[in-house]
Amino acid sequence: MKRYPYFPSILALLCFHAASCIQAQTNHQLEQATLEPNLSSSFMMPQLRYNNALAIQTTNKGQFLFQTEPAQRGYSSQQPVSLPEWATSAIQTSQLVCDQRIPMDSVFNGSIYIIDEPGSYYFTDNIAISGNNADGIRINVSHVTIDLNGYNLSGAMNARDGIVVGGGRKNIVIKNGTVSDWQRHGVNALSASESIFMDLIASNNGGDGIVARDNCLIHKCVAAGNGFDGLEVRNASIISNSAANDNGDNGIQTNEGALVINCTSYQNEVDGFALEAGCRIENCNAYQNGEYGIDLGLGGQVINCIANENRSNGIDLASSCIAINNAANRNGRCHLDGNGCSGLSDDGAGIRCFANAQIIDNTCNDNIMGIRISSTDAYASGNYVEGNRHAGLVATSSGSFIIRNRGVSNGFSPIQDLLNSSGNPTGNIVIDANSAFGPIINVSNAGNLLNVVGADHPYANFEY
Repeated sequence: MKRYPYFPSILALLCFHAASCIQAQTNHQLEQATLEPNLSSSFMMPQLRYNNALAIQTTNKGQFLFQTEPAQRGYSSQQPVSLPEWATSAIQTSQLVCDQRIPMDSVFNGSIYIIDEPGSYYFTDNIAISGNNADGIRINVSHVTIDLNGYNLSGAMNARDGIVVGGGRKNIVIKNGTVSDWQRHGVNALSASESIFMDLIASNNGGDGIVARDNCLIHKCVAAGNGFDGLEVRNASIISNSAANDNGDNGIQTNEGALVINCTSYQNEVDGFALEAGCRIENCNAYQNGEYGIDLGLGGQVINCIANENRSNGIDLASSCIAINNAANRNGRCHLDGNGCSGLSDDGAGIRCFANAQIIDNTCNDNIMGIRISSTDAYASGNYVEGNRHAGLVATSSGSFIIRNRGVSNGFSPIQDLLNSSGNPTGNIVIDANSAFGPIINVSNAGNLLNVVGADHPYANFEY
């Protein structure tokens, strides 16, 4: 199956624009030929189709030969067909653009590669920079593509950023290679907006692995062993199908209004995912991070994610957030340090939320606390909490609405007395009397629920 790129190149747009129908003159009649993108080509070179045949050769004076269906022995072609001048010009321009890719050697300036002209640049070999306080590649203009072509751009302890983009640039594309061992950031695009970074590995850099500004896309990238954040974007950006592990700060960090999908974040020193207000995170996995698995700002959404074995809360939600169909298990567990409960705080909840949050259809098992509603006016429905050492679901502030939840065997552990000394409640479902909630029905050893008083209540919460 052919894969369609997320953001078509300028060539692709040219091809689609030209696909509007060109007239081809044959010997006897006017037939229709179409110019369409060639999706099998990595450069989106156009292909011309006429009468269900593909053009295979350009002849003089704007004529094309067309390849018909393969015969038993080889291929046959129709007579040359003349095309309008604008169509031949479009194809020739497209070919010219593709032929004008520039090898990186042409912009080498002694100890740094400097790009001062828009264009498409590519690596022909690994590049290593060892100069003191030198960047690897500096981009000083917009509309630049760099294809690392599978090679590595590496630095040394005295070098600075691997790739740095000058102020106010747009439409930068960096792809297909490794950027490693730089003293600061691997890819520093803090001044680049509306840009794309894809198929990159950023490893063992002293700062961030890859950092970009607003309206950017990071896709299919890996950030490992960097000194600060693995992957970082600013406002209204997207990070997708990427992984961050063993970074010195957060694995993946965004500013406001970002989208993070299909990503993993593993064993980072601080948060797995640290997202500011208005962000959405979906289908992601946060595992064994130093603080929160997922830390979500005001009004964000977390959907279909897993947050397991993080040192503090699995999912930590600011006010007005929504959490739907997530799993948060074994967070805040003593055994993560291998030394009992020494130094462990009691805020290791599967999910913790603040005012006006909605917590719907989540599973939180075997944490210090399952779900902790720490402020007023939250909504919790359809959640399952089991085997949490401190408590299952706790809403100790007023004004929340708690219905249809299930709590099983919570608040039973040997460290229960230790945690109780902080004044926190224990049990399966613990709700402030000034909140609205369905009846809490204990169905331990109940048998047929039809015989249990209140079990048929439409808002009933169950414990057992």
